[in-house]
Amino acid sequence: IEVAVTGSKKLDTAFDTGVEVAKEALEKFPHLRPSYFFMVATTGEEEDYLQGIQSVLGEIPVFGGGASDDNVDGSWFLFKDSDIIKEGVCIAVFFTMNPARISCGSGYKKTGDVGFVTSVKSDNRTIVEIDHEPALNKYAEWLGKQKEDLLGQQLLSETLFNPLGIESYTGGPVIVHHPMVGNEDGTFYLGNNVAEFASVIRLQATTDDLLKCCDDTIEDVNRYIPNPGAYLCIHCAGMGMAIGDRLDEVAEILKEKCGDVPYIVAFTYGEYGNRKALGNICCGLSLTFTGLTK
Repeated sequence: IEVAVTGSKKLDTAFDTGVEVAKEALEKFPHLRPSYFFMVATTGEEEDYLQGIQSVLGEIPVFGGGASDDNVDGSWFLFKDSDIIKEGVCIAVFFTMNPARISCGSGYKKTGDVGFVTSVKSDNRTIVEIDHEPALNKYAEWLGKQKEDLLGQQLLSETLFNPLGIESYTGGPVIVHHPMVGNEDGTFYLGNNVAEFASVIRLQATTDDLLKCCDDTIEDVNRYIPNPGAYLCIHCAGMGMAIGDRLDEVAEILKEKCGDVPYIVAFTYGEYGNRKALGNICCGLSLTFTGLTK
């Protein structure tokens, strides 16, 4: 196994940055073929970084998550060797014949509250309208609340158990997006990109659902990697907030399921993984657990 680690502050665009870090990684092992890669990025343009990387590495699986801080106030950063990166992306590209299992989970279930994104701002993250109604008003209706209850970062906390799901064209797994900030003009900001005319659905979960998801996700890894050498467990920081004072139960689950195999848990703002029929995705309020073979 060989691993190429590269990273960069944001260049002209996030896509261009992704292209450059991927090219640098391939230059380190020019005669080897990449198998999968780890990615960590600052929040806001994760999909663009990923697309730039994939344009060079090809459609190989990704796992990883976004840099986080204590108060969602932008004080996050990345580090690579001695470099500190305030805005940008870092990757570790694996060149190996040894397989890895990347398992994505969320624990949320569909409700009957559905609609179409009928208007979105150019940042691809601020939803203006759902079904031609102000998006925040629509979400407040779904939650049985007033718009005023969801302004600012109140929306983030109010949607920990009721996030937005993006329906797949395949009818398969729903991609979870976390509504983050509600605005006076009736728009709201998401933690990930969404396209105009996307089909969206309110999801819901209990604390027990989220803990069961942790158990199910690590079990899925173990089914496919019976003799793992290490685990990297990406756990959404928001999901950790939702679990609250029962977060120790996550640690107990991982201790039991990982046994004597070393593992690392990182709490992130945004999760990256690979899902059957969907390919590489960026999502929120999710888990991406990866098992690496020896």
